[in-house]
Amino acid sequence: ALGDEAGVAQADHVTGFVRRTIGDYYGAIAHLERALAARERRGAQVRRPEVAGLELAAGEAPRSVRVPAVVVAVEAELGRLDSVAGDGDHGAGMARGLTAARTAARTGASAPAALIAAGNAFSDAAGGASGALWGAALLAAGRVLGRGADGSCPDAAAMRPALVEARDVVMRLGGASVGDKTLVDVLVPFVAAFPGDAGRPVADAWRSALPAARAAALATAAMP
Repeated sequence: ALGDEAGVAQADHVTGFVRRTIGDYYGAIAHLERALAARERRGAQVRRPEVAGLELAAGEAPRSVRVPAVVVAVEAELGRLDSVAGDGDHGAGMARGLTAARTAARTGASAPAALIAAGNAFSDAAGGASGALWGAALLAAGRVLGRGADGSCPDAAAMRPALVEARDVVMRLGGASVGDKTLVDVLVPFVAAFPGDAGRPVADAWRSALPAARAAALATAAMP
């Protein structure tokens, strides 16, 4: 979530928040947490990287720059872990996708346009399964948000159905369910915890759902 603010012209603080919407941030962190926990159970000493954006001080707005920076910082480790059962390109793909999505989102004149631009850029730059899944998720969220757009800054009530649609697209295209040890294990509880209060700022609603995402990510370490 995979995430930051949304809206460019009138609501730049919200646009950044939604540039990634749910992105693969929490999926990547869940992947890393499971691997580190497994190594600890085998008695290995591991160093856990600082994970920015999971916990925010009161009143502190998340910034889209954090997500690409965090993933870039652990890019090599994510690639190494992915190489155990895959082709080892997860970290590189996510870093490329998030960086491209952030840049593209800045060209959007509205929150829906920012998400659609980000989705296209993420898919093109990331490649692979992650690029396809999160490109489609961002596009779906942008289209849903655009249906009710009136030029004003979207609130939590407008954002929630967009997140629900993005979640459904990821699950439908990827074929994964909760318990399959994928990013869905984090995405589903995050979206469930995201409030849909009318008039509530997206950044505040997003922040309130972060504890559920963090708990879900950490819980994947215990999955067999």
